Amino acid sequence: MSALKVFEKNFFKHKTTNFLSIGGLSLGIAVAILLGWWAINEMRADRFHSDQDKIYRVCREGFINNENIRIGTINSPLAIQLKDQFPQVEDMLRIAPTGKERFQFDDMVNYEEAIMLADPGFFRFFDFPLKQGDLNTCLDNPDQMVITEKLAAKYFGDDDPVGQSVEFMGRTWQISAIMYDVPANTHLEFDALCAMAGLPEYDNADWGRDFFNVYLKISPGADLEALSGQITDLAIESFPFYASVDIHHFLQALTEIRFDTQDFRFDSARKTDKRFVMIFAFMAIAILAIACINFTNLF
Repeated sequence: MSALKVFEKNFFKHKTTNFLSIGGLSLGIAVAILLGWWAINEMRADRFHSDQDKIYRVCREGFINNENIRIGTINSPLAIQLKDQFPQVEDMLRIAPTGKERFQFDDMVNYEEAIMLADPGFFRFFDFPLKQGDLNTCLDNPDQMVITEKLAAKYFGDDDPVGQSVEFMGRTWQISAIMYDVPANTHLEFDALCAMAGLPEYDNADWGRDFFNVYLKISPGADLEALSGQITDLAIESFPFYASVDIHHFLQALTEIRFDTQDFRFDSARKTDKRFVMIFAFMAIAILAIACINFTNLF
């Protein structure tokens, strides 16, 4: 008698037990795969960018009003000086969140769109692929806007949005490109990007407006602690107010932003607690182990 026939005979002889054992194992494997895949995806947050190891966000930390605070943003004038002042800074990018602002196409109005302003080099700095358009020029002109697939489907349906005009923050923008939806495992969260130069009050903001997320590409091997101190010295030299407060700048690695759950002020980053990610990863392993043990005992 062949092994297959022996298996078939024994399987149907105790089919209730065998169905339970195989069903339990299948369910355990499915749940473990789902939890494990989610945990792995979260642990790889912001690691899909080709220059992930070189990108840092400039933040501030200090003792103000009798409390220690951390701030995820800096002033625009300081950001503009960084690339020119320090040779170890290869590139600089400013992003300014606008919150929930009026967005209109024809008669369709929505106040729930997450739209950010960005410098022209956004798509050369971060590796967010475009579905349609030129990533090298899509934010070069002051009136240009890039929208996600989700926003394109919401407002334009099956029509081609590129070249269409929309109203946002009191001015008219032309859609220059469509990008794929922002991945869930990144700290950035937006539905559209507008050229920073389109709003001079942002592009030419003074020292009093310190809501800019500023990212630097830093040469490998650079002394990050020394550079942080130099940035603080430059800030004090350019804006004397900093000399009167106990505050300094520090560089936060791109891959740490999403998992740094300490209380930040003015931080629009999407966060995930790494402890919960690890708990779900261990749960996936435990469920798979229990399912295997249960299958072995029953079968």
